[in-house]
Amino acid sequence: MKSRNLLLGYNLRMIAKQNAENTTILPNKEQNASLHYHVHNDTNLLDVKDNTLLDVKDNTLLDVKDNTLLDVKDNTLLDVKDNTLLDVKDNTVHNDTTVNNNAVSVPSNGITPANLTIAYGLSTITKSTVNPTIVIVDAFCTPTIASDLNVFSQSYRLPLMNVPNQPVNQSLGTLKIYYQQPNGTYGLVNTNNNVVVNTDWGVEIAMDVQYAHAVAPYADIALILTKDDTLASMYSGITFGNTLSNVVSMSMSWGLPERYAFSTSISRFSTQDNLLFNKPNILYCASTGDDGAAAGVIYPSTSPNVCGVGGSSLQMNSLNQMVTPVKETGWSGSGGGKSNIFSSGVSQSNYMTTNKLTSKFGTKHAVPDMCLLANPSVCIYNTSPPTGTTSGWGFNSKGVPALYGGTSLASPMFAAMVALIIQKKYPQQNWTTLNLNIRKMIMDSIYVSTNDRDITSGNNGFGASTGFDFVTGIGSPLFNNLSQYIITNFTKLTGLRA
Repeated sequence: MKSRNLLLGYNLRMIAKQNAENTTILPNKEQNASLHYHVHNDTNLLDVKDNTLLDVKDNTLLDVKDNTLLDVKDNTLLDVKDNTLLDVKDNTVHNDTTVNNNAVSVPSNGITPANLTIAYGLSTITKSTVNPTIVIVDAFCTPTIASDLNVFSQSYRLPLMNVPNQPVNQSLGTLKIYYQQPNGTYGLVNTNNNVVVNTDWGVEIAMDVQYAHAVAPYADIALILTKDDTLASMYSGITFGNTLSNVVSMSMSWGLPERYAFSTSISRFSTQDNLLFNKPNILYCASTGDDGAAAGVIYPSTSPNVCGVGGSSLQMNSLNQMVTPVKETGWSGSGGGKSNIFSSGVSQSNYMTTNKLTSKFGTKHAVPDMCLLANPSVCIYNTSPPTGTTSGWGFNSKGVPALYGGTSLASPMFAAMVALIIQKKYPQQNWTTLNLNIRKMIMDSIYVSTNDRDITSGNNGFGASTGFDFVTGIGSPLFNNLSQYIITNFTKLTGLRA
C-alpha cells in the first residue's frame, strides 16, 4: 500500500509471520490527495443573449426559459419540471423518478462513472427479471454506507438503489448488508458490538459499493461485513457469500502473502482453495495489490479459481475529460508476478500454451489475469466517522477533493461487469436454472485477445508489453466486445444451448 498505508502494509507482513490464524488483512486501497487537476474557479457561464447557463463543471446547459437541462456529454435533455429525460439521439422520452436532480455538487476533478462508461464501452442495462447479485466481502462497518451510496448516485446521475429500511422500488437494484453476528453467523441486523467503523475499511467499503454500482447500476449488491479482518473472519464471509441466491460474482479487495493463506501445509493449499472457491457459477475477483511487483504476489488473487485483477491508469486532458481515443497504461502500483504455490488456471494455461508463452511465464499461476482502472483518480462519498466528512467528499489541504483507487477499485468494477453481462444475455429469462458455469465462461472469454484492450506501456517493476504481462495481464476488458463474444459463442463456452 502507499501513502498512509505503507507502514500498515509492512506491519501486516510481520504479523502474518508471527501468527497465521490471527493475520490482519489490509484492504488494497489507495488514496492520493497530491494529484492535481485543472479546476475552474467559476464553473458557471451565463449567456445573457439566449438565457442559458453553462455549467462547465458537469458539462450541462440550463435553459432558464423552459427549465430544461441539456447534458452535452451524453446528448440528453432533462425537463426539470416533470422529471422526464429526452434522448436526443433516438428521440425517446424516459420518465425518470429514480434520479434526484437536487443532488449535492459533484467534485470537478477525478474520473467519473460517465468516463468509465466511455473507457470500457459499458452499456446501461435495466433490471433483469431475475436480477444478478454482486457479492462484496469487506470487514468492520461504515454505518452510512446506504445513504452515502444514494447521494453518490444522485450526484453522478445514476439510478438509486433500494436500501435497508426504505420503501422498495421494483425497477431498481437492491443493496443488502449482511453483518457477522456474535455467534459467527450472518444477519441483516447489526447486533455485533465488534462491528465498528475502521479507518481503512470504512473508505474501502464506500469505494467498493459505489463503483460496483457505477458499473452495473441496476444489479443487486450483497455487502458482507465481517466482525474483524482476521483470516478466519474473511474466509467465513466468502463461505457465507457462496450460500446466497443469484450470485454471479464476488469481489475481494484484500489479500496477504500466499504462504500465510491457510494454517495447513503448503501441499494442502490447493485442497483448501478448492473448498473455499467451490462455486463454478460465481466468478471470484480479487485485487492483486497496490505496491507493485516488488511487494510480491498476494492471495487470493493468485488462486487459479480466482480472477486476479490488476491496475491501470486512464489519461485525462487538462479539462478533466477522457482523451480520445482512450489511452490506458499499466499502473505502477499494480501487483504482479507468479504464484509460488498454485499452477496456472485452465483458461490461463490454455492461453499460454496456444500462444507458446509457457517458456516465458512458466506453469505457475500468473497475476494479474486482467486489469481495470486503479490509479487513484476517483472520488467517493463518505460521511461515516472517522474518515468521512460532513460534506461527504473528502478534501485535501488545498481544498481539492481527495482521489482514491488501487486494485481495490478494479476488483469490484470487474465483478460488476460480470453482472452486466448476465443482464444483457438474460434480460427476461430465469438463468439460475441453467447450471451456468460463469467462471469458465468469463475466464475463457477474457483470454481471447479481441475482447480486451492490449496495454503495452507502464511499469510496476515489470514492463507492460504486447499480449500478456505481469502489469496488466491480458489487458482491460472491453464490455461490448466481451459480452457479444459470450453471446455469440455461448454454446461453445458453456455446453448449453444459446
